[in-house]
Amino acid sequence: RILAVYLNYLNVQHLQVLELGILVHSLIIGISLGTCKSPCIIKPLMGALSFHQFFEGLGLSGCIVQ
Repeated sequence: RILAVYLNYLNVQHLQVLELGILVHSLIIGISLGTCKSPCIIKPLMGALSFHQFFEGLGLSGCIVQ
């Protein structure tokens, strides 16, 4: 029983660290996107943002399911 509680605690900690990493990463990309003035830079950043957000969502949902 104690082992199960400890493993659950570790899973919650892992999920929180993952979410913090996603938050910081999204914040940096958002600031980069917000400060860009050139459409030549904005278009690739939007593509990268969409691509990364999709796979971050998959990773986070996989972590939550465990």
